[in-house]
Amino acid sequence: MKNLKTVTFVVILLVFMNANLLSQTLLSPYLTGSKNTAIQEISLQITQALKTGKFEITGNYNPAKNTNYQVITFTNEKLKEIVYQTPYYCYPAMVLKIALVSEGASTQIILLNPEYLINAFVANDITAEKLTELMQVSKDVLTVLKTIGIQLTKSGGELDSKVVQNFSYRPGSPDYKTLNEIAVFNSFQEALSTINQNLESRKSENIKVYEITNTTSKVAIIGVGMFHVTKGENNFISNINNNIIATLPFEIIIADNKVFLHDKAFRIPLFFPELQQVNFPNTMRNTKFIEEQLLIITQKE
Repeated sequence: MKNLKTVTFVVILLVFMNANLLSQTLLSPYLTGSKNTAIQEISLQITQALKTGKFEITGNYNPAKNTNYQVITFTNEKLKEIVYQTPYYCYPAMVLKIALVSEGASTQIILLNPEYLINAFVANDITAEKLTELMQVSKDVLTVLKTIGIQLTKSGGELDSKVVQNFSYRPGSPDYKTLNEIAVFNSFQEALSTINQNLESRKSENIKVYEITNTTSKVAIIGVGMFHVTKGENNFISNINNNIIATLPFEIIIADNKVFLHDKAFRIPLFFPELQQVNFPNTMRNTKFIEEQLLIITQKE
């Protein structure tokens, strides 16, 4: 009888463990592939396919002012509709990104995995029903890319979706709700106007890549390309790997009369789960100028 109870307990335990494993969803931050097509041509193909698939192109630029790199940012109405209903720290989830890296006659394609992005920034702040709707948006992106012959595979390591949703590099480190306040203005309009004027004048070699503004909630997210020779994107792209290009541009968030950015001690390791703790200090040194450059564009004349 005792043996029977032991066997029964072991069976139940194994069933529980297997059910738990089956319920896990392992996510990679990137989906990558390549095509034997020049970067200019594949960029046009992707842009047209996304538009045909009812996605809105919000920006397009060459990171580090390097024509061998290109990033296309995009969104759609469903994504904006749902994210607009969440706190402002969730707004990065509405900006999807795909990077292109020229390899001569061929092009490397790096998609910042929409499913990973959505889980990281907004999954905890919406209902299960809304999350299912956003997962469909993620699937739609892949369907669009398949129409032009782009097949992508996982890259950059894997994390369980629950870990992604509650990501923190280590206990006590910043999470997706941790934003650094870098400026305060008299009003939302003054903040938006000042930043746009600085970006239009390319202050400290910074440019605007995209802007999505929710005037009702007085929230805006702005993607900023940083071209400064020693303090810009070139300073850290070459010291990490090509995957980081798909995380660009870095963004600032205007909420009412304040300007925020996510702590890089969250943002960098979030997209590099394979980053070893021994390499973390070096990576942070290579990105130390990011906040300085973003602070510059908030300064009034």
